[in-house]
Amino acid sequence: AGLVTLLVWLPVLESGFVWDDFGVVLGKRSVQELDWVAMARLGLWEDVAAFSGSTPYYRPLVALSFGLDHALTGGAAWFAHAHSLAWNLTNVGLVAWLLRKSGGVVAVGVASLVGLHPSLVEATAFAAARNDLMVTTFSLLALIAAQRKMWFTVALCALLAMASKETGIILP
Repeated sequence: AGLVTLLVWLPVLESGFVWDDFGVVLGKRSVQELDWVAMARLGLWEDVAAFSGSTPYYRPLVALSFGLDHALTGGAAWFAHAHSLAWNLTNVGLVAWLLRKSGGVVAVGVASLVGLHPSLVEATAFAAARNDLMVTTFSLLALIAAQRKMWFTVALCALLAMASKETGIILP
């Protein structure tokens, strides 16, 4: 499932930035200056020069991930896409892990569907939408931890999911 997902999504590494990538990835002052405290403290759009006003999107883990991209490669588009693809591949692996007792065909089939579903085009090919992949990763990790009754880990994963996107609030 992971290999098929990787092969299908590999061309995204040749893509540039699009839409909101220009604001929250390239235009976010705290990301460009590697101000880690501001990335963690400010809303996603709050220090974007082309944006004025407030934003309801407090996604510090996503902003920090953009900072990591910038720190490692100076904000190269291929790396931002590779980073998002890594989150997608992680989700494929986690779904396969969750479904492993259902049999190999079911686990691989569902995991492939998760990795290749058209609804993930935006999240995988559009760096600014990485939040969807990140909240999914931490939600799946919380489910795995809950199966093992690892409640501290469930709480930690729930917090990380909420720091990625507001929908992480649905976790126990």
